[in-house]
Order: sequence, then structure tokens, then C-alpha cells
Amino acid sequence: MLFLNLKKLRYELFYNIKKNNSELIEESLNNYFVEAKKYGIFKNSLRQKKVLEILNFYVLRSEIENENNFYFVFDEISQSCHYTDESTSELSSGEIYLSSNEHDLFACNDCQDILHYDSGFHSEHLNQRLCVTCYDNAHSYCEDCDDSFHHDEDCHCRGQSEDDQEDEAKRYLSPYDERNQLKFLTSPKKESKKRKNNLFYGIEVEVELRNDGSMKEVLDKMKPTFNEDHILFKRDGSLTYGFEIVSTNASFNYHKNIFWKSFFTKKYNDDVRGYKAKTCGMHIHFSRSYFTDLEQKKLNTFYHSKGNRDFIQLIAGRSNNDYARYIDHIDMTDTITPPNRSDYKYRCINFCNEETIEIRIFQSNLKENSFFRNLEFVDSVNNFIKFTSITKLSFNDYINYLLSDTKKSYFNLYEFLNKNHLFSFTNYNEEIRNINRKGFINVLRNIESENKKQCA
Repeated sequence: MLFLNLKKLRYELFYNIKKNNSELIEESLNNYFVEAKKYGIFKNSLRQKKVLEILNFYVLRSEIENENNFYFVFDEISQSCHYTDESTSELSSGEIYLSSNEHDLFACNDCQDILHYDSGFHSEHLNQRLCVTCYDNAHSYCEDCDDSFHHDEDCHCRGQSEDDQEDEAKRYLSPYDERNQLKFLTSPKKESKKRKNNLFYGIEVEVELRNDGSMKEVLDKMKPTFNEDHILFKRDGSLTYGFEIVSTNASFNYHKNIFWKSFFTKKYNDDVRGYKAKTCGMHIHFSRSYFTDLEQKKLNTFYHSKGNRDFIQLIAGRSNNDYARYIDHIDMTDTITPPNRSDYKYRCINFCNEETIEIRIFQSNLKENSFFRNLEFVDSVNNFIKFTSITKLSFNDYINYLLSDTKKSYFNLYEFLNKNHLFSFTNYNEEIRNINRKGFINVLRNIESENKKQCA
């Protein structure tokens, strides 16, 4: 009975589209979506955009008179659907919106990006509103007083002076430029001993000490969980009061099953901050020689692709920043031999090292499943790049690859993608390309019925 009402509204929408009355079309469209949301069918905005794309396909291919070039659009800020001839605008975050809806927007005073008001922070020191990235670059957060302060100011509640912190770091940490010896660690039962055929990973994780923490006590807790020949604890100038944990190179399986096993038997929430420390990242290096030049260009294109941006940043847990920049214009024509410029090191994928490629996108994370999710993502992309063509480098292609060749070793990654509903929409562009006018109603009916059992 419930779905009969939805069916009635759907046909009312079709009727108004044929009559080409824009006001009635928008009214019936909103009635349709309001009813559909009651059943949980359009909980995710991707489903709404999918329906609108199908509707646009129908209007474009049908014989309906459309002299004013009206089309269906989903305003991602107000989460509303419209039938209009108005051109859309786009926020710096990639969200599509209609200017006529009078959204509360602002331009960041530093980078001039246009953002929704709620996506920014007001700097008391500068008396300006900034985007998250520019605000983070100019401010630090103090957990003791639960407040942020500008870099030109001091937070007076920290227990140690900067000189004391620097002395402590010099006593207990390796220099920032010290390098690990390469050990080529592998799991003997699972992997070949021929190093040249293996892909090795090195992991760097940055952490900040909590304000009442002791550098010596934290390191005394962490160091015994590793083989001391395989790990370095290093100073890092980008951190306020913390250090970087740097592994030697090891295979994917060795990292997953052996290297970090003892480390994750202990809890560090009371000692350090990783994910909630804005200054901290997680970087993953891997063997450059494992990839041809063409495959390296595919990696470069995949990570920089604007169409993959939201997907990658969702997994990474952080947005574009000065230490992991995304470049919109990167494609297969770009060189993977960067010029001798220091700023190239701070791209989301770094090709400045002769022996390794570095992925710099991740927010630091000391939660075991999130830590390994990051490693699983990098390894799965590396395998996907070996498999895919230069014309199939979208995140949809990547997810289809994951589903076609499932691996138990990617459990944390699959769990995350499933929780974020990212397995439901991978084929919808192909679906839209293949539908015809007669199949239009059936496509919408199928979308409606996906949740039918749950609503019964």
C-alpha cells in the first residue's frame, strides 16, 4: 500500500514533464522525493542525484518541447531538487548549488575559496573568516584549554616551554634527516624471496604528545613493541610537540601480520594524539621500481583526479592542505619526473624520491582498523593500477575492481566502504548510458524497490 502512493506520485511527475509545466514539475518532483524519503529510499544524496540524472536523460532523449532548456538539478547545500534553466555554481569543496537559493556563503580571506559559512572558522587574531585549511595553517589547538591560538600568539597553559620541549626532543629522538636501513622484510609462508619481484612499503606516522605527557615515558612504552633495528622515532619540524614513527621497508603482509602486531596491543589515547591532531599525517612509501613509467602516470592521474577527490579525501580523513596538495590539471600527459622544486614533494603523491613513491594524503591514525585501512587502500590502488587501462581511472572503476576480486586482506577497507554506502552506486553511469525511453520507468521502479523488503 505504501509503495502504491509512491507509484502514483511517480506517474504524476511523468505527466507534468510531458505537459512541460515547470512549476508543476518541481512541485511533483518534491512530492515524489518527500514520499520516497519516508521509506528510506533516498537517504543518501547519491541516490537522489542518480534519479535526477535519469530524468535529465529522459528529457533530453524524449520528444518533449523544452525551448527554455530546463533541466533537473540537486542543490547539495540545501539538499533540494529543482527543475530550472538556472546555471549551477560550485563551491571549492565541489558541492553544486543554485545561487537563487540564497545560501549563506563566504570567501576565505586567505585563499578566496567560496565555501558554506558553516565550513569555516573565525580567527579572533585576524578578525577574518577562513576556510579549514587556511585556519589550520595559521592556528594551533591546545587540548588543555580547549581553544585554538594563532601562531603569532602563545598559549600559556602548556606545561613545558618551547626550549624544554626542544631539549627533550633532542635527547630522545633521532634527527629528522636520519634514514632507516632497508630490511626488505617479508612473510616467508606467503611471499616470494625474490626482492625484485616484490612490492615493499615504508610507513610514517606523526603524533603529538598530550600536554601533560612525557616524551621519555611515551617512547619507553612504544619502543619495546618493535625490533629496534626496524623502527625510528624522529623529530619533525612540522609538529608542535611530538614525533614521527618511521618503519623500515616491508611487504604488505608483513606490515599487516607481524610488524605492528605488538604495537597495537597497547593503547595510546592517554599519551598521544594522531587523528585529532591537525598537524599530524600518515605517509606511505612504496617501491618505485615495481611500476613502469606508464603505471606511475596512472597513479599520478588517479590520486589527483578531481572526480576522485571526494572519495579519496573521505578515505584519507583530511582535505587538501599544504603538506598534501591535489593538482586539478594532472592527467596522463604529465611527467612523473618532477623538476628540482621543493614544493613538488608536498603533493598528494610524491615522485621526488628516486627509490620510492610516497602517498601523503592520510590524517594520522593510531586506531588499528583505520591504520590498516589506509595501508589496504594504497595496496589495492597499486594492484588496481596494474590491472586497469588509462581510460578507466575513476573511483567507480576502482570500486568495481575491488568487488570483482575480493581479498580477505582488505577487510578494513571493505568494512569502511560498505559503512559509507560506496558499493551501491558504482555502475550507475553505465546504467544511465544503457537505458532507453521504454526502460526509463523500469529504472526508477528498480531504484524504489531496492529498500522495499526493509520497509515491509
